[in-house]
Amino acid sequence: MTVTAVPQRASRARFGRVALRADERALLASAGGVFALASAGAAMAASAADGMFLAQVGAAHLGEAVAASSALLAGVLAVIGALVDRLDRRRVLVALAAGSAAVVGALAAAALAVGAFAACGDAAGRLPPIPPIPPIPPIPESIPRTCVPTPDETGLWRTNSVNDST
Repeated sequence: MTVTAVPQRASRARFGRVALRADERALLASAGGVFALASAGAAMAASAADGMFLAQVGAAHLGEAVAASSALLAGVLAVIGALVDRLDRRRVLVALAAGSAAVVGALAAAALAVGAFAACGDAAGRLPPIPPIPPIPPIPESIPRTCVPTPDETGLWRTNSVNDST
């Protein structure tokens, strides 16, 4: 009877119940870092969007906005899922990433253009007029002109004025 040696696999590390090779550990670490950064960015963007919505519209329409957002998300996920099932996944994901980057870039450029336009004035280049500062109204005669806080005999601070009889 001959005994054949079984070749040993590359060193493996246990990660929960999944055994990882050394080259997979680096991929898991980098993918985990990217996922953590993307999740943090998505959470900050969602928080900012909620704050801007509440500042502009108020809480009265928040439920309708969340329902509409969820319906749009379900529709987009259905379309993307259908595309990924029918076409090459890698190409679909690359096209979605490139399209998303283009949309975000276009929105950023539009926001900068609107901000620059608003800072420069209207279409004819006219700046909005600066409202005049209202004049300070005169002090009414009923207010005493010599109001000086001083302590009285009990140590409490009182205002002595020309109209005060004490």
